[in-house]
Amino acid sequence: MPLAEAPVTIGAGRCVFASGVLSCSVSFATTCRGEAGGLAGGSESEWATQTVGNGPHVLPARWFGAGCPVSLSLALGESGWDVVLASGSLGWPGEQTHAATFFEGLQVEVADYTPAFERFGLGEDQLVGPVPFHGSFEDREGAPDPVFAALSREQGEAQVSAWEGVFERAGLGNVDLIHLHHLTPMHDAAARLWPERALVTHLHGTELKMLHRVKCLDGVAVALDTGLDRLAAAVEFGELAPDRQLPERERELPRRTKLSRYRYGKEWAARLEASARHSRRIICISPHGASEAVRLLGIPEGLIEVIPNGVDTDRFDR
Repeated sequence: MPLAEAPVTIGAGRCVFASGVLSCSVSFATTCRGEAGGLAGGSESEWATQTVGNGPHVLPARWFGAGCPVSLSLALGESGWDVVLASGSLGWPGEQTHAATFFEGLQVEVADYTPAFERFGLGEDQLVGPVPFHGSFEDREGAPDPVFAALSREQGEAQVSAWEGVFERAGLGNVDLIHLHHLTPMHDAAARLWPERALVTHLHGTELKMLHRVKCLDGVAVALDTGLDRLAAAVEFGELAPDRQLPERERELPRRTKLSRYRYGKEWAARLEASARHSRRIICISPHGASEAVRLLGIPEGLIEVIPNGVDTDRFDR
């Protein structure tokens, strides 16, 4: 059934949001279920605007997108929703990275990254424990959130399990629609909790940039007659110097990339592609983003709806 034809009920109910913390790219999700009224049919654009209404709602987001869940929580609360925010948290009461402090006035369910961050500060592994530090789409030296391409399958599964726990503790029950921003382990968590639910994915570009880099690095590996995983391992152990074995014009990318952090890049590319294919609709913020999504994720153009970024003109009037 096309997404535009899938009925989505609209009515007063309970709203649950979830947010992560300290990741370099925004990521959030919404799930909707109403208790009265209904919606079916209409074009994709009509559907995208009409489905904003009253009902249980969940929005997982990483911290840089925190303004969005705050704004939506307040607006939905004014419209009759019962809002719960499930959020990543870092630090202690009074600090702006502390979820209950930042989201003061909202009901919050917390996934506490503080123990993982403290382990990182001691030189220990921040990717173990019940709440491992969240991955990133960017590779930044010295940051606690490693690029996803550096995470093994087991480390990725730990991220999925952490999000499953957050979603469940936030009180998520029956939902009709899941709206996830970016392509992250949240997709796997949502798919396991609600395998039959309609999923809409909203891309903003950072995941596409990581996928582009993985694709280019894989091209380097192919040129050297190996795989990206083996190339990364060989470079890490000093067995290979690709910048000296490639033509001059092809050396720049390996020179400015720490290849050991892209050992699992192909696995993550496949994982993100699978999440995209599982989506009933993909939202991109620009035509360029849409063309990149088709190129990098192998999804059909007809799956994509381009919806530009917007601004709240009631809040920002000049």
